Amino acid sequence: MNGKKITSMIFKTLNYTNEIKKKSTNGHGGRRQLFKSIRHSLRIPASEPKKLEWFDEQSHLNLIWLPETGTTKLDDYPKEQREALLAKIADEAEAPTVVKNNRAELLEARTKLKNKVKSASKKETDDGCILAFHNILNVKGIADTEQLLSDLALFEIQRKNQKLDTVRKFLECHNEIESGPKPLIRKNQAVIQEAFFKFPSKNEVSGVSAEGRIDLIKGFYQQVFPEYPIHFIVLHGDEDVDLKDHSDHPHLFISTKNSKTGRYDLRETQINKVNSYLKKHRPGTELIGETPDFLESQLLFGYLQDMFYAYTNNRLLKNTPYYAKKHEKTEGHMNTLRHINGEAKKPKSERACNLYELAK
Repeated sequence: MNGKKITSMIFKTLNYTNEIKKKSTNGHGGRRQLFKSIRHSLRIPASEPKKLEWFDEQSHLNLIWLPETGTTKLDDYPKEQREALLAKIADEAEAPTVVKNNRAELLEARTKLKNKVKSASKKETDDGCILAFHNILNVKGIADTEQLLSDLALFEIQRKNQKLDTVRKFLECHNEIESGPKPLIRKNQAVIQEAFFKFPSKNEVSGVSAEGRIDLIKGFYQQVFPEYPIHFIVLHGDEDVDLKDHSDHPHLFISTKNSKTGRYDLRETQINKVNSYLKKHRPGTELIGETPDFLESQLLFGYLQDMFYAYTNNRLLKNTPYYAKKHEKTEGHMNTLRHINGEAKKPKSERACNLYELAK
């Protein structure tokens, strides 16, 4: 780091779904929260704020970046156009949740059939037979029905023909779902992601222009997630009580809809990008699963932070006296999460905090 001054940095994301919600849970908000956040960012509140949120006399410091016009002063962007931008994003946030077909009925039928297959598997004791059932129950994508059935048929099973028939129905239903049209977006799936970063004011990071801060977060998303269009970026320069630019910060609003596939899959892409980052820069680290639970979701965001820190140091801060580094407590928290996640994947008897160890 060649004697550079260490600074921490705040980088956060919030996903908004197309549901109407009052409060956010697990890093998600709903349409109501999305509209409130956009109105705050664009300085067009629906009602007078209950407490002071910005200084009107500093409004000339606010900037907005739009894909059509680039960066301009927010003061020069008329209120009517801000409202129109909000309405445009609102239309996407109210996107349909399912395609018009019999998918819902098929999903319900598959669940019922899967439960029957699962119930049948619990009565088996042969390891090979259990494995054959396991492969059927955990099938991904289009299943090779005949191969899976033939693997199971090798074993002696009570009411064999009946159970093989149930398995066949399950796999055929599964394949019909997998080969058919999928919903553009599932219930409680994000349609918009908001991201922002700032340097804590107390660190007094100076010499970084407002445009440079916008370009940083824009460049990060365009380089790492190029298939997802950015709706707009706003830089707030009117929130510092000390009239300094140390804590000026941009808010970015990006669509989670893939411009190539038409699917709302930014989260899946972020998981893939994070896993690629881990393989290259942290070999041996547990990768994030396809459907992360709450703990893995926290790890996912922590690794996105790592990627953004690296990008900031290589771009924005490269020719400055500063170097961005996670706070020790934050890094310690990440190490704890990694340990807990690793333990959770072990059999209970092998965990550091198992019943035997507690009894001792």
